[in-house]
Amino acid sequence: MASTVCYGALLVTFLPAVRRRRRKAAVAATAVLVLAIGCSRMLLGVHFLSDVLGGFVLGLAWLAAAVAAFEIRRMEEGGSDVEPLVEGVEPESGSALRGKARRRR
Repeated sequence: MASTVCYGALLVTFLPAVRRRRRKAAVAATAVLVLAIGCSRMLLGVHFLSDVLGGFVLGLAWLAAAVAAFEIRRMEEGGSDVEPLVEGVEPESGSALRGKARRRR
């Protein structure tokens, strides 16, 4: 559950900084990482399959609720409607983040 929430939150937060053609790869890499962590918990013998599947479901529910709350706040402040898994939760920050990275090179 913690890996689902943590890496999912990092994904939707930093997705605007990822170039559009690499966003699907970022989503896929995050999903693979979370699945690998779940598999490692079972292989280590510290959790059963039901524990891991329950953690994934609860983690996704928690993440969805957090993103929905952020979207509600964003809409109340007059922000535009966005798709979090396509554009991230704050797409306006993407150009600023990418701009800072380019200036450092």
